Amino acid sequence: MPLSEKELLEYIESADDQPIRVRELARALNVPRKEWRALKQLVRRLRAEGKIQRAPRSRSAVRGAHDVVGRLQGTRRDFGFIVRDDAPDLYVRIEFMRDAIHGDVVRARVRRYRGRLEGVVEEVVERGRRLLAGTLTRTPSHWILVPDDDRIQRDIHLGTSAVLPRPSQEGHKALVRIVGHGRGAELLGEIETILGPADAPGVRTQALMAEFDLPERFPDEVLASADAMRPPGAQERRSREDLSHLLTFTIDPVDARDHDDAVSIERLPEGGFVLGVHIADVAYYVQPGTPLDDEAEERATSVYLADRVVPMLPELLSNHVCSLRPGVARLVQSALMRFDAKGELRDWRLASAWIVSRAKLSYEAAEALLAGAEPDIAHYATTSSEASGEPTWPGLPAWEEQREPIRSALVDMRQLARALRQLRFERGSLDIDTAEYKVQHDARGRVVDIEQRRDLESYSLIEEFMLIANQVVARSLAQASLPLLWRIHPEPDFQGTEELRRFLKKLGVHWTPQHPASSHDYQVLLRAIDRRPERRYLMYKVLRSLQKARYERRAHGHFGLAFAHYTHFTSPIRRYPDLYNHRLVRTMLLPDARNEARAVRRAQALSQLGQHTSDRELRAADAERASLKLKVCEFLESRVGETTTGFISSIAEFGLYVDMPEWKAEGLVHTSRMEADDYAPDPQRTRLRSAVSGRTFRFGQQVSVRLVRVDPDRRQIDLCLAD
Repeated sequence: MPLSEKELLEYIESADDQPIRVRELARALNVPRKEWRALKQLVRRLRAEGKIQRAPRSRSAVRGAHDVVGRLQGTRRDFGFIVRDDAPDLYVRIEFMRDAIHGDVVRARVRRYRGRLEGVVEEVVERGRRLLAGTLTRTPSHWILVPDDDRIQRDIHLGTSAVLPRPSQEGHKALVRIVGHGRGAELLGEIETILGPADAPGVRTQALMAEFDLPERFPDEVLASADAMRPPGAQERRSREDLSHLLTFTIDPVDARDHDDAVSIERLPEGGFVLGVHIADVAYYVQPGTPLDDEAEERATSVYLADRVVPMLPELLSNHVCSLRPGVARLVQSALMRFDAKGELRDWRLASAWIVSRAKLSYEAAEALLAGAEPDIAHYATTSSEASGEPTWPGLPAWEEQREPIRSALVDMRQLARALRQLRFERGSLDIDTAEYKVQHDARGRVVDIEQRRDLESYSLIEEFMLIANQVVARSLAQASLPLLWRIHPEPDFQGTEELRRFLKKLGVHWTPQHPASSHDYQVLLRAIDRRPERRYLMYKVLRSLQKARYERRAHGHFGLAFAHYTHFTSPIRRYPDLYNHRLVRTMLLPDARNEARAVRRAQALSQLGQHTSDRELRAADAERASLKLKVCEFLESRVGETTTGFISSIAEFGLYVDMPEWKAEGLVHTSRMEADDYAPDPQRTRLRSAVSGRTFRFGQQVSVRLVRVDPDRRQIDLCLAD
């Protein structure tokens, strides 16, 4: 196996600044002579990138770079690590972090101390977050902020802050900006905002938004640009294909307001269907290079927290002008696809068009219609009941006249979606289902319930249609040689599949994937675990063995979906990659779309866009998970002392994670709360065993637990065994 960049850097840095010749490197690292040329090329590249440097008074010897740049990864103890791409993590003691905190990009000096390499932070290159959230605490001499994030093991001294709390505000939440450091590990901060009591509705969510650096409001110039936008008039519609005759409608969550996709279907006389997927033409309104576009690109995605949405676009656009509301004309980019009776795609075309949606259905309303029932009136809106402030399109029939045609269309859609789903799985697509939850609040913003999303066929119906539309757009743009932003999912790496194989073997599941593992291998595994009682938790293990999907400028296929060509196109209101690809479709369909042509990105600029949008997507996913965990903690605060039944979902060095289906929550039973403090896991972490008593806990085992402590600020749930 060729020498990796990480292995080479680790060896050079361990040489304690001593010059090393390339020949010496080859011998020390057992590089075969036939690979010496590749080693020399790797050394030259690392020198050009500044990761190593030429040794003084030598033409061929190299040594480690004195400075390194990476992202500081905090821990719950008094040290951290500087994480670098393709290089070993570098240990940093808390007293050498200066004013850097978890998530910051730092420049550090490398030194050897007591036989190990460690970093000394020289400066913060880029803040990972603008503001830090925490709790205001008063000491005898000054105010401090105790950070909510326990990966920041330092209090923030506020003695020099221009704004200081009142005595009555002790214990309140606040947002603080780091302004420097004092002696040793002391951090200095400036109060930006005092949010209020921690248990006041919305306060902890504001603190969470600061933790993930989520913007709370749009800049004034962006709002001004959005305020100038108007729904399309006759002039805008004149140059587009008129698809208003189609029976189109939207299917979304019941509380959704940003409707960026509508669907239509026509049954063909010879069998088969023409499916229309109509996507809001956001690119028409958000012109490249404008403040509105710059802000959308910076945000890159909407973030759906448990009690609010942090949108990519201002509400006037996302919920009104672009949203495919019923009974009003809207501009769209449409994919019109013809399928045979077996669900095979025969041909398609893309169109710059306009539509008039007939109804807004919730998933529950669509499900009711499919079952032949009347949907709850709160779960659908029609041209007459959806007040948009615009005149209703003339001549549209009332809901009573449209109900049966829409029901008939849904039945046809179900038939097509089932065929598409079957074909997708036959071609290797993976069916990994995980639980999704929705938080219910009362009028004061208090959590009153947490519901698991029902598994409705209407969800999979829309999912299949969006998947196929994304595929045909990817193929169209590729055929036109336009530089689209691909959605890729790399095949699993060896380490991930091997760890999963060993874990499963300990549970009695024998799985022998190829290397690299194929989608067929994973399909075999999913069938093997489908009937096991711990199926739900095994699904998460399978998911973690896979790499993360991301955006790239080159097509590498999508492993999980088993698609050779795939992109994102169907959600331009909430995802910037979709908006970018919409501009490419406009350049393809509209030869005079000069603004869009100027926005086309290539090579490095497109790679940077892919990296940025992928990073923002990960941030959004982390924030959404943290928001749900916060609400679960708030929901459970009143249940401390109660017991429930749970299942061991994961095993760690320090205890058991237990999933509690009744409470829709997961908590930790720390070994310190068990009857003997000598528990240790096996290498694969399938069981936790006491060396003294021999008592053993196994992955997936049912246990009775008591809720001991809930900490909403740090989103921690502590349990103990109840039996």
